[in-house]
Amino acid sequence: MGSVELILREDPNDEDDQINGPGHGKHYVLRNLKTGSETDFDKIPGFYGAFEILHDSQNKDRHFLFEGPLHLAFFGLHLNSTDGDTVFALDLSGPRFVRLSPNWATPIPLPGEPAFLTFTENRYVPIPGSEKTANCSYIERRDEKLNHIRYARENSAALCYGMSMYRSAKDPRVIILRRGAD
Repeated sequence: MGSVELILREDPNDEDDQINGPGHGKHYVLRNLKTGSETDFDKIPGFYGAFEILHDSQNKDRHFLFEGPLHLAFFGLHLNSTDGDTVFALDLSGPRFVRLSPNWATPIPLPGEPAFLTFTENRYVPIPGSEKTANCSYIERRDEKLNHIRYARENSAALCYGMSMYRSAKDPRVIILRRGAD
């Protein structure tokens, strides 16, 4: 993959660009520095909206995840007051947008691996055998093709308070996530 540049351009006359919501970011541009070609975000498959480019919680200046064939930028977007926010991965190799969850999903890089985890939240999941719903959280792992493995049963009211992962041949060897930790 050659070098790319993101241009986060907004149109002051476009209503969608005035709010954090679906449609915002359609004037953002992905520029291939090798070929000089430019693609507006709304022409990239999977585009629904892109408001803020997210950064690594450990390094506020790191806005991209490059590990082997995995080349990503992450964008947050507000959906509405019921659904809250969501996160999209912009696969710079595709290019394509992949929504990581119906609601919020915090990307967690796995250093030395072309993969990442997400601390994923789903709102209003029906509780089986009841008319009640619950807000749920769980961990998912995404590979270099953005395929995912969910570490919770589908349609269950899962709640994750944290996790640790031991990786004997990797650095760091242990990755720990605690709910509410930055």
